[in-house]
Amino acid sequence: MAEARAAGLQRADWILCCCEPSAHWERMAEYIAPRGTICALVDFAGPVDLNLLKRKSARFVWEFMFTRPLYGTADQDAQGGILSRLAAAVEVGRIVSPLRVHLGGLSVESLREGHRRVEGGHTVGKIALDGFA
Repeated sequence: MAEARAAGLQRADWILCCCEPSAHWERMAEYIAPRGTICALVDFAGPVDLNLLKRKSARFVWEFMFTRPLYGTADQDAQGGILSRLAAAVEVGRIVSPLRVHLGGLSVESLREGHRRVEGGHTVGKIALDGFA
């Protein structure tokens, strides 16, 4: 939050949390703007206090890419359009891969190294492995 505030961003209307959110919950609840939205992709590891959002009338929502096909929602065909727009954005370079580290072939050593990096809690982007070494 200090970096965002130093850049002049006092509050966020939207927060997308792509990692386990429990460790960041109180900071996200503090930083979200009134009537803002926090969206998480990953399950909570433990309980959090949703009441922290009440005074701001802020929302918490989940995003799960398979909800439409799993439940046959009325808008499930929209997924194809979303994927087409994503593919077009990737092709023109507006969206780039979050891949930051390639550890080579799948092996005991590369799995250990990948886990070591992720468990350290400071990984930015994706870590990739290829097929069996």
